Amino acid sequence: MNQEKKFFSLSTILNRVKTIVDDVIAGNAFWVRVEISQIKEDRRGHIYLDLVENKDGIVLAKCRATIWQKNAIDIKRRLAENAKEILKDGSEILCYCEIVFSAVYGLSINILEVDLSFSLGEVERIKQENLKKLKENGLLDLNARFHLPKVIQKIALISSERTAGHADFVNQLTKNEYGYVFHVTAIDCQVQGEFAYMSIIKALKTANNLECDAVVVIRGGGAALDLDVFNNYALAETIAKMNMPVLTGIGHETDSTVADFVANRFFKTPSAVAAFIVEKAYHFDVNISRTYDGIMQLYRQQVTMNRHFVDVTDKEIKSKSLAITRLKRGELHLVSNRLISEVKKRMAKEESFLEISKQAIVFRPKTILTKQNQVLKEKGRIISFLGEQMIDTQKQTLTVLQEKLGYHVNGFLRREKIRINALEEIPQLYDLETILKKGFSIVRLNGKTINYNTEMKEGDELEIMVFNKIYIITLGSIKEVVLWNNLLMKAQL
Repeated sequence: MNQEKKFFSLSTILNRVKTIVDDVIAGNAFWVRVEISQIKEDRRGHIYLDLVENKDGIVLAKCRATIWQKNAIDIKRRLAENAKEILKDGSEILCYCEIVFSAVYGLSINILEVDLSFSLGEVERIKQENLKKLKENGLLDLNARFHLPKVIQKIALISSERTAGHADFVNQLTKNEYGYVFHVTAIDCQVQGEFAYMSIIKALKTANNLECDAVVVIRGGGAALDLDVFNNYALAETIAKMNMPVLTGIGHETDSTVADFVANRFFKTPSAVAAFIVEKAYHFDVNISRTYDGIMQLYRQQVTMNRHFVDVTDKEIKSKSLAITRLKRGELHLVSNRLISEVKKRMAKEESFLEISKQAIVFRPKTILTKQNQVLKEKGRIISFLGEQMIDTQKQTLTVLQEKLGYHVNGFLRREKIRINALEEIPQLYDLETILKKGFSIVRLNGKTINYNTEMKEGDELEIMVFNKIYIITLGSIKEVVLWNNLLMKAQL
């Protein structure tokens, strides 16, 4: 005869388990660190969760959990604006709960409270880990290598176009009090939510292909966890590797995100970024105006100095010309008087000689007079002839000297007149306007004329003055070609 088997009903077994559970842990609550794998809320306000514990991708434990309506209202009130970021799929939480066992529904956890500080601390921990990793990979200061342009005019704006932060930035930039015009290319993207970082990265890659002065990433104010998307490592890496400076204006006053640390410059709000861009343009405008005024003042001073120099030179030329003319006229008069005096002396000497000869002839003995009468007559004729010939010769010499003197004086006066005309043309040759019209230019760096000692770098501004305008050129690249290093100096030769 078969012995009847002893058995228990399922309810008996499960009720026994419930009794054991109730005896051991019922009425006791405790803190549990766990990950939310799935969460949903019904229309009555009850929240149902699937909690899980993973390690290296392996599920170690899994359990259902419930937040009843009353507790859900209290928990959302404590979490405030961070509730959506904490109570979501994939979020790790620290919750205060109790174990409940039902013969019908099995084991479940009743969540009574969620610790906000744990979630915030976890965000900060991840943030610090990402910052450390960025520093180790040399990305933390990579974007800071770009120098911001003196005027940020072409802007790639990455934001959500439907937000107040976007509107604040655009309004402050386009309606600035100075009337400056900025060219903004808006790239719409998602700035909140679990996968918002992917949308921002896509927008950054789009901006990287645009010709812009800078990229601006903005988001309006929000809860601390709402801004956690900007702590994402992949997003920070993309910002660091951009080929242009990135400015961030993420709406938080007391904290900063990883995106702020890798950006070229960061600001507290979108409006602060716009104010910085407008103010930078204003400072550039003021500097240009001051530089122009300084150039005009130097120009006026130079013109005044050159005009004074020309006047002084003109007076000196006229004065020296008159002095030289007077001097040469005096020398000519002196030479003429000297010639006349020499001629008169020579004639007087000859007349004296003739007079002496006559007296000698009269007082000699008659015999000698008779004998020498013929000789004397002959000599008289010779003397008369020679005297006339000498007088004619001296007259011809005097005439030639007078002609030569007139010729030299006229030649000298012509040469002096030519030299005076040439001297009068010299100031015109050295006039700044004349020099610039010939194709020359004046090149200045920081208000100073460049020379062989001038050092230039990328980003410097050159002022090039030609005849009728001034060019302001920003150096993008510099190649220095040394021409004289191989030339031998006199000392070397």
